[in-house]
Amino acid sequence: MHPVYGIPDGSGGFIHDYPESMRTGPFKLSYLPAFTESEKALLKTSRAALTAIGLNHYGTNLVDAEGNTSNAGKTKMFDNKIPLSYSFENKGIPTAESGWLNMAPWGLRKLLNYIKDTFQPNLPIYITENGCSDGANRGSQGHYDPARVMFYHDYLTEVHKAMTEDGVDVRGYYAWSIFDNYEWEMGYREMFGIMYSDIEYLRSQEEIDRHNKTTRGPKLGEEHPLLHFEGDEKLEIKRQLVSPMIKLPAPSKQKIAKRSFLFLKDSLMGDNRKLANPLAYVSLTQLEDYPFDMINHVPVVGSATPCEPVADDGTTEKLKKEKKGKKSKKVKVTSGKMKGCC
Repeated sequence: MHPVYGIPDGSGGFIHDYPESMRTGPFKLSYLPAFTESEKALLKTSRAALTAIGLNHYGTNLVDAEGNTSNAGKTKMFDNKIPLSYSFENKGIPTAESGWLNMAPWGLRKLLNYIKDTFQPNLPIYITENGCSDGANRGSQGHYDPARVMFYHDYLTEVHKAMTEDGVDVRGYYAWSIFDNYEWEMGYREMFGIMYSDIEYLRSQEEIDRHNKTTRGPKLGEEHPLLHFEGDEKLEIKRQLVSPMIKLPAPSKQKIAKRSFLFLKDSLMGDNRKLANPLAYVSLTQLEDYPFDMINHVPVVGSATPCEPVADDGTTEKLKKEKKGKKSKKVKVTSGKMKGCC
C-alpha cells in the first residue's frame, strides 16, 4: 500500500515508495525495484484520483523478531503442511481448513487502525473480502459450520469497535463468498461459501477417464508442470502428479444455506443491523425458523430462468403457457424448493 497511498511526509504531501523496512536492514528484499522520480510523481498525481480503499483480509500470523512463524523457522504463507505455528502455540489462534488462514478477529481491527494511522488516507475503507474455509464433504455436514458463524460474529464485532471506538471510517463489508467456489490449486477441498454447493467424488477409473476426456485442465493421474518456489529469490519448474482423488460440482447443482448464511441474514439484512446471538446458530439442533425446504434449493432442470416460481406440480408458469399452444414436456423439481428467489 505504501507506493499507492503513500505515507505523510510531514509537510502535507506523501512519500510514495516501499517501506523502509523492506529496503534496508535485516529484512531487506534485494529484488524490489527502485521507483524513478517520474514514477513517484505519477503515483503522487494518481493518489488525488483515489476515492476509497479496498481491503482484502483473512487471517493473522504471529511472527517473532527474527521473522520466524514456527519452531521450525520461517514458513511459506500458502504452505498447508506447516507445523503448529507460534500463532496457535502462543496466542491460541485457530486455523481454518486452509492451512495459511489463522482466525484472529482482533487482527483485522489492528490492521484497520494501522491503515488509518500510517497512511492517514482520509478515505473510506471497504472490506472487500473476509471469510474462512471448511472441508465439508456433504450437505448435512456443510450446513453446520460453527467456526464460520463465530468467525463472522467476532470479525464484525471487531470492525464495529474499530468504527465506534477508534474512529476508522469503514463504509462497507463483503463476506467471501456467497457460494463454495473453485479455490485455486485446492479446488473444492477448501470451501469458503456461506451456501453449500453439492459436490461429487470421482472414485472409479471409468469416472476419471470420462472426466479426462472433457477437462481443459491437467488430466487426473498424469503429471503436469508446476512452479516451485524454493524461496523468495529461487524458482524451479518441477512436475507433479495430479491426484485422482478429487471433488467436483455435482450435476444436481443443489445449494444448501449454511448456518453462517442464516446468521448473517438475521444479523445484517432488512431493517435489522444488530448481530444475532451466535450460540443458536452453532447448536446442533435444527433451527425452528429454518426447516429444510427453506434452506435447500435444487434448480429446475431445463428452466431458462432459474428464479422463476415453481408450482406444486413442478411446472413453471412459462411452461404452462407454452403447453396451451403446443405440446411441451413437463419439467419437475427433483428435490425441495428454497422459498423466495435464489
